[in-house]
This record gives sequence, structure tokens and C-alpha cells, in this order.
Amino acid sequence: MKKVWKGFAAAVSAAAIAATGFIGATSANAAGTYSIQITNAPEGHVYQAYQIFAGDLSNGTLSNIKWGSNVSADGQAAMGDAAAKAKTLEGGNSAAAETFAKEVDDYLAGTPTESGAFGTPTGGYTISNLVAGYYLVKDKAPTGDPNDFTYTSYIMQVVGNVTVDPKTEVPTVEKKVQDETTDAEEGATDGWGDSADHDINESFKFKLTATLPADAYRDNYVNPYKVVFTDTMSDGVTFESIASVKVNGTNIDAKDYDSTATANQAGGSWTLTIADLKTAASLSSLNGEITIEVIYNAHLNTNAVANNETGTIGNTNKVKLDYSNNPYADGTGHTPEDEVYVATFLMNNTKVDADKDDKPLQGAGFRLYASNGTTEIKMAKNADGTYSPIADQANGTGVEMITGADGLFNIKGLDHGTYIIKETTTPAGYNTMADKTVTISATHKNDHVDLGTSNLNNIVENHKGSNLPATGGMGTTVLYVAGAAIVLIAGIGLAVALRRRQA
Repeated sequence: MKKVWKGFAAAVSAAAIAATGFIGATSANAAGTYSIQITNAPEGHVYQAYQIFAGDLSNGTLSNIKWGSNVSADGQAAMGDAAAKAKTLEGGNSAAAETFAKEVDDYLAGTPTESGAFGTPTGGYTISNLVAGYYLVKDKAPTGDPNDFTYTSYIMQVVGNVTVDPKTEVPTVEKKVQDETTDAEEGATDGWGDSADHDINESFKFKLTATLPADAYRDNYVNPYKVVFTDTMSDGVTFESIASVKVNGTNIDAKDYDSTATANQAGGSWTLTIADLKTAASLSSLNGEITIEVIYNAHLNTNAVANNETGTIGNTNKVKLDYSNNPYADGTGHTPEDEVYVATFLMNNTKVDADKDDKPLQGAGFRLYASNGTTEIKMAKNADGTYSPIADQANGTGVEMITGADGLFNIKGLDHGTYIIKETTTPAGYNTMADKTVTISATHKNDHVDLGTSNLNNIVENHKGSNLPATGGMGTTVLYVAGAAIVLIAGIGLAVALRRRQA
């Protein structure tokens, strides 16, 4: 029997802290009473000890076995004689103990003995005042909806003064956003980081990565192991499509997961559910560490918050993971949310008459080009009067940016980079301006962007043309006078010559 209960003690789930188990008392701290110490367990748990077998304890061995105080009459009838039942477990391994624990869990009755508050000296929990016997220790169901809560598999052992070291690892989820490698945040890997900057309507990718720690009992969950990603986009982010879903680096078919996202969904939350991870990924076992990766395409829309100065990035995207957390029944734990940030920029431009104290100039037209001066960045006009890049830059048609009475042609939704503003329509009486080069120099990390010496507030000047003389004006009069004088001089010269001949 001693071998059996040592085996029981090894039955601890990989998904979390101590949840359920059998434990037997080994030494007294008061006359005939014992305790269970649960170490290395996180705060927020209450452990309950149920006596399954009672008897006489000597040197770690229980004799004269009978059913304990927490097994119902129905359970005793269903499972038969206590000593005979214990005999069937003698020499068994942890799997046998796990099977028995599941069986007896259906027949628990009475009031269990609960652990005290989390704290010293154990750094965990203590269940005190136990009499000799075999005990099933369970995690009491938590109140509310706490993060990172996972039930542990049954722990089983003869109870004396026992120390239990439950596993505390839980699933985690991480989110990353992809940027161009040339201007990605410091520390990014292949452009993947916690922040990025993009044009409005430029497609880019988000990546969700869930990690399930190794769990020696995940294969024994009574229900299929399920994971649910919940992704929440701010209003300025638009979902496009799922690019891939992988488990341990291998793609799984779209039929093996369910997504509630719809193409061109702007803002809001959506979920991706793998209802049966083992089947979906064709895994022979779920007990090892498992990585689940979801990559999807998205873009910023015209509702995006555009930075015009150094500050906080306003476009966010976050994810949390819900996962099976109870080996013996339906139950769900969830992770804290992980968040990333996507910046875009607002360039304010004002057209002015430089010869009239920078008075705003209406009716000028402009187009924006990449730094090479030949590739146009095509624009559409927004309802608020700003202009933003269109989605189909290769084949789409952009509009000319025309200044209104206020002289403004503001561009919302630009990426880090160098641009050239070209005047394509010049108001009558003004000279066409020279091409203007502007730069957005952005560095970002997490939710902060530094715009340094960026050209995001530009005055674009026009000068009037030279006021040359017009036909019928003073210039013509001068020519007429000069012409008449020449004719007169020529006439006088001719008359003098004729007189000389006659003489």
C-alpha cells in the first residue's frame, strides 16, 4: 500500500496549482492530528481535504482500512468494501490513482477541511487538524472570474504531516504586430514587436501566440481540450483575413477552427476557437509543451488616431486566451490581456500668399510622391476634409489635393519616411512653387512615439508673377514717341540732302 500512495503524490496536473488530490497523514503535530502544507502555490486559492479512507497509521502505512468520513453512503455501496478497494490499488501507478480519484470524486460528501490563508511560513497554504487517513485534496472553485486560474489534478497520499509542491505554470498568450524591418521598434525580431507604424489602408499583420506548458495529465481531461483567442481591435483597425493557424509549427485546416471575424470588420472583438486541440492538430498527445500561432491581416482605416506630435499611440489591439482548466469537468481559465500599438501620422499643410503676409491661398492643387519623386502616393478625400492614402496604390486613381479658403490640404495616415509635395494646379497670377521635400522621422516603443524633427506642420508659399507692361500701356506710348522722333529725324535729313543737290 505504501507504494500506491507514493504514486498518488506524483499525480499533479501541468495546467496549474494544486486542485485535487489524495494525501495521507504521516506524523502528528498534536495528539492524533496532522497537517498538509502546500508550497509554491500562488495566492487566490482555497484547498479542501476530503477523507477517503480511515484507519490506523503506523510508519506511513494505514491498516484496518474503512471508508472515510467524506465518502457518501451511495459511494460506499457502489465501490464496495474499503479494504478490498484499497487492495486493488496496492502497487499501482499514478495513472491508477488518477482513475480512482475521478471515481471517488463523484461520491464526495460532508464538509471538507479547508486550508488557511496564503502566507508564511510555508509561502503557500496549510490544511490543519486532520486525522490519519487517505485524503483527496481539491481546489475550491474560485469566486468571480480570476486570471490565470487552473485546477490541478488529484494529489493522493497517506496523510501525516505532508508537504505538497504543486505545479504553478499556466498557459500564456502574446501579441505582436509587424513593421518594416527598417523602422521597426528597437528589439523587434524580423519586424515583429509591440508597436509599429503604417499608412492608412496599408496591409500588415498581427500575430497571436499561445503557449501551453507541459502537463502530464492533459491527455486525461474528461472533455476535449479547448482554446479560445479573443481579439479586440480599436475603431481605427480593420480586420482583413486569417493568414495562418499553426500548432507546434504545423498549419491546421480552416475546418478545424472557428472564427467569428468578418472581412472589413472595423473595430470590436472577434474570437478564434479550437474546440478540440488534439483532433484539430492531429496530436498523439497533449502532454508536452504546445505552441499555437495565429497570424492575420489587417489595416488602419480613416477612424485611426493619427499623431501630429510626440506622444501616446492611439490605435490599440489586444488579445486574451481562454483555455480548459479542469481535468474533471467543464471549466475555463483565462490569461491577462496582451496589447500592441499601431501609429500613423498627420501632416498639416497650409498654402499661403507669401506676398500678402502669408494669407491663406485657395484653389491650389497638390499631389504627394515618394522620395524618388516619381511614385505618386494616391489619395482619397475624407469626410472631414483631410486626405488619406487609398488601398489600391498600384491600380487605383487618386484625387488632387485642393486647398480651401483656409489654405489647408492636410494628409492623415502617413508612415515613417521621406515624401515630396508637388504643386499640380497653381492659382492664376502665381508662380508654381518648387517641389517641397518633407520627412517623418518616427521612433516608437510600446505605446509611445517620438517624432523628433519631423516636418508635420508645413507652410507652403506661393509668390505672384512679375507685373510686366501690358499692350496699350505706357510702354507702347514710349515706343510710339521714340518711333515718331526717328521718323522726324529721318525727314529732316532727307530734306537737307535734296537742297544740297539742287544747289
